[in-house]
Amino acid sequence: MKFEGTWYSQDLAKIASSGEAAAVKEFELFNSAGLDAVSLLLGPRMLPSSQFSRGLELVARVADRSNSTKVIPELWADPLSDDFKSFGQNVKRFMDAHPNAFLSRDGKPVFAFAFDSKSMAKVHDPYSGASKKIDEFLAPWGGSEFAYIIYYVPYDLNKAIESPLVHEADAVAVWTPQDDWSALHSSVVFKIASSLHKDAVFPVSPSFYQRRAGQFPMEYGNSFGAARYIDGWLEALRKRPAFVNIQTWNDFSEDTAIVPSSTAGETWLHLTAYFSSWLKTGFPPNRREERVMLLRPKQLVRAKLDNAGAKTINAAWRHGSPTVDYIDVVTILREPALVRLTLGSQIWELPVPAGIYEWLVRSNEAGSPGQSSYPTDTKLRHVTLAGAFESAVPVVQLFRGENLIGVVESKAPLLDKGGWQDFTIIADEAVLHSEQLRRKQPVEAH
Repeated sequence: MKFEGTWYSQDLAKIASSGEAAAVKEFELFNSAGLDAVSLLLGPRMLPSSQFSRGLELVARVADRSNSTKVIPELWADPLSDDFKSFGQNVKRFMDAHPNAFLSRDGKPVFAFAFDSKSMAKVHDPYSGASKKIDEFLAPWGGSEFAYIIYYVPYDLNKAIESPLVHEADAVAVWTPQDDWSALHSSVVFKIASSLHKDAVFPVSPSFYQRRAGQFPMEYGNSFGAARYIDGWLEALRKRPAFVNIQTWNDFSEDTAIVPSSTAGETWLHLTAYFSSWLKTGFPPNRREERVMLLRPKQLVRAKLDNAGAKTINAAWRHGSPTVDYIDVVTILREPALVRLTLGSQIWELPVPAGIYEWLVRSNEAGSPGQSSYPTDTKLRHVTLAGAFESAVPVVQLFRGENLIGVVESKAPLLDKGGWQDFTIIADEAVLHSEQLRRKQPVEAH
């Protein structure tokens, strides 16, 4: 499978060099997924003129014309070393040139201030003086009282609530796309928001796998297919944050995009559309179409590597989930059905209800002692334990009675060898057409 360096889908690749048409297409996809805004990363040296300025102008022009999806300036800078006064002036001119492009809340422009890991602790130190620098940035808008401010905050609750910036914020966020299914850090936003009476910006993320071209694998988070993404959205539905922040990261070949990709197709986009509709209306969407999604990692855990040392690294403070083989099947149905999963000579079956449901089949191989957190059965998920997986192509069939109503075949087998350890998620899906696919075929019990 030639996915290295080509995570983008063929459809998007065709228009990637066509400038504004590509941006328009992506905003159409964002709109179809129910996204109210996308973050636009801005650094202190990007405006008014840099290698990034034309791209920033292009995105702002498209957002200016969009009737739905807008832009939030996400400001990645260090207020203790960067010129925040000039930074703010340049961003103000940029936003004034595209008055309908940017998201507002309570009549105020929304800004997200983010800091890299090296400066995070210093910026949030009570004695850093960072607040004064932020005030200089916001002066062109009349000051902080005329802006809606989101701050990315430390994972440590005590450090966060001691920060003057957090006390001045309207909302708090954390950066967690690298976390695995155990989601060790995302819930801190609710604790901070509750303690200080702030809005919560809750992060949800699809899969994460990072291998920059020409380098060994760097890191991955075992999301167990869609399990982490689904659980994150369900947590958001329970706690109703002010924002759900879909955090993706694909600037250095990381595999986290929700837009169509060669590895995952439109799976993440369709899941996002389902849950964003549920969040906004308060009810699971009653979709006319039925859909089945099949997600699995590219390789088996036991895959033989050309370079035995080319394995991913999991930072213990981010990862509590084990590295085991799995296949994840997600169904969105109008009526119950029987799902059959086939992997070579291995066959499993499960009756699934109407609505959204997840069936996770995972190997029962032990992870390391420090990695013992697995997805469990819930009202919307069933977990099946299995022995060692075969290196074969996963196939999903759906039946109603004796009628076959849908088939999804993964685009490649679970690989048992490779040049390096690769846990990129491969996803395939299909819309079920009951009348078109209906045929007589007895359902065998296994």
